[in-house]
Amino acid sequence: MKLLDRHKTLGMGEQIDYEKFYLYSLITHSTAIEGSTVTEVEAQLLFDEGITSSKRSIIEQNMNIDLKSAYDYGRAWIKRHPDITVESLISLAAKVMARTGSEYNSLGGSFDASKGELRKLNVTAGAGGRSYMSYLKVPHRLEAFCKELNVRRRSIDSTDICSIYDLSFWAHYELVTIHPWADGNGRVSRLLMNLLQMEHDVLLIHEKWMTSRCFLIVWRRFISLTFSTTSPHLNSRCWRGWTRKVDKKPRGWTRKVDKKPVKPFSNLSLKILKSPLCRWLRRLGSTAVPFLNTSNECRKRVKLSV
Repeated sequence: MKLLDRHKTLGMGEQIDYEKFYLYSLITHSTAIEGSTVTEVEAQLLFDEGITSSKRSIIEQNMNIDLKSAYDYGRAWIKRHPDITVESLISLAAKVMARTGSEYNSLGGSFDASKGELRKLNVTAGAGGRSYMSYLKVPHRLEAFCKELNVRRRSIDSTDICSIYDLSFWAHYELVTIHPWADGNGRVSRLLMNLLQMEHDVLLIHEKWMTSRCFLIVWRRFISLTFSTTSPHLNSRCWRGWTRKVDKKPRGWTRKVDKKPVKPFSNLSLKILKSPLCRWLRRLGSTAVPFLNTSNECRKRVKLSV
């Protein structure tokens, strides 16, 4: 909270074109996660002057243009506080994939990603990676997600910043898990997360700010609440003090303090630990998430082969 108070006290939002350049930075980072190599300076020239870079492909630059259009549209849309429906999510996806989406023909049917249409094929996270839910389940799950999201939006306390971030993180995680589209799921999920933050006028989440203690505390709270009911070995008590025996046998997990043996992680927990989300969290390198930390101090405490 001190970081957010300092941000307001210094009047960062009142600086010249601060909001515009911060948005450009958000867009550049979001597309970079998907493989774009466009820099922030190149994105600024592209958005403001219409000058393209000869060093970047047309697909990468179109990806940035589409996402900027989606943010411009979403910023005006979310201020009206409408209910978020499947149709509104499809509209956002159509903005994000307007120039880079393509048509697909599969056994489930034909669909156009540039129009934001839901996928009619099964997808995986890379070649041979994790399989997402069947496309037959997507419409029902997406409808349930929208209903739950609207209920949470109505009941949220707009003065509780942590609750606002909790809601935006939950929406991001759930939408990525459903994976409704053949392409652009990450960009649309990050867009929705930022729009929910825009709705309550809180500081938008950016990679440069994600190393702050406030962000990691909220992430810890979110993941603990999310997985404590489905995986008892990944609740809030498991965020500290775990260490692995160095002996060859047995190779179980023990507490560092009392050395009492505990049950090994469940299959669900192991999948979570090997997920891209946790690999991303490990790169944050904060003591707020010690068992995901990769610092030298934490490597002595926790040895994970993930």
